[in-house]
Amino acid sequence: MWLSCWDRSGLPRCPPQTDALFERILELRRPGGLWLQVIDQPDLAGNFVESSGSAMLAYALRTAQSLGMVAVQDDICGAVLRQVMKPGPEGHLEMADLCEVAGLGPYQSRYRDGSPGYYLTEPRVSNDAKGVGPLMMCRAVMSGRRVPAAHPLPVS
Repeated sequence: MWLSCWDRSGLPRCPPQTDALFERILELRRPGGLWLQVIDQPDLAGNFVESSGSAMLAYALRTAQSLGMVAVQDDICGAVLRQVMKPGPEGHLEMADLCEVAGLGPYQSRYRDGSPGYYLTEPRVSNDAKGVGPLMMCRAVMSGRRVPAAHPLPVS
C-alpha cells in the first residue's frame, strides 16, 4: 500500500487526524504568520519565531492547499519570505534565525534532553540548508512552478 491521503484519481481521503493536524498547526501560527521554536508554548520565556520550521510548515501547508487538502486564507509562503530574509553583515540577504541543530541524546559533551528549555539554548544561525531548502521550495510553489515530489515510500 502507498501512503496517500488526498481525494484525487480515486485515492482515499485524509484520515481525520491529518485534518486535525493541519487545523492545529494553523492555530499555532503567530500573528505575523510564522511559528515559534517551541510551537505550543507562546508564553515560554525566550521562545522565538524560528525560520526553518516556519519554512517547512509553510511549504507543507501550501503544498497541501494545492492538493485540496487544506484551505489557507493568506499568502503563507510570502509571509515567511517577508519575515525571515534580512540583510546580512555584508549587505546580502540571508535567511536569519534558524535553530542550528536540535537533537536528542548525548552530543559532544552534553545531553540533549528534549525539554522546552533545551530547545531555546541551541544557537541561531543564518542560511542553514534545512531552512533554505524549504524556503526555496515554498518560493517555487508561489511562482506556480511544480516542485518535483520525492518517490513515495511504501507503507507496510
